Amino acid sequence: MIVVAIFISWFILDLLLRYILGIKLKKAFKKFEHHDLIFKNIDRWLFIAFLLFLLVNIFLSFMDMIVVVFIYLAITSFLHGMQEWKFDKENREYIFTWLGTGACILLGVLYTLGITAV
Repeated sequence: MIVVAIFISWFILDLLLRYILGIKLKKAFKKFEHHDLIFKNIDRWLFIAFLLFLLVNIFLSFMDMIVVVFIYLAITSFLHGMQEWKFDKENREYIFTWLGTGACILLGVLYTLGITAV
């Protein structure tokens, strides 16, 4: 129930900030376009490291899988926000990317503490 409340709060806050700042709502699921080759390579290597870590974790089971997914999503979302901020500041889309990063971190922390089950 807490997860649903967090997602609803995140969605409402997103819509409210978009209305206040005058930013149009973009497509929800679209491929992220990199502006810099360095960020693209970092993103690619993070994905490879994430997959390798998941494979190792399957056999050794030293960390809960969902925590690994939350960590990966938070890191990549934060890096995408940094790239949006660096190369497209006037669009202000990075605010919403970082808002999603915060929601992902909050869900990960709540899950780790055992407050919510995902």
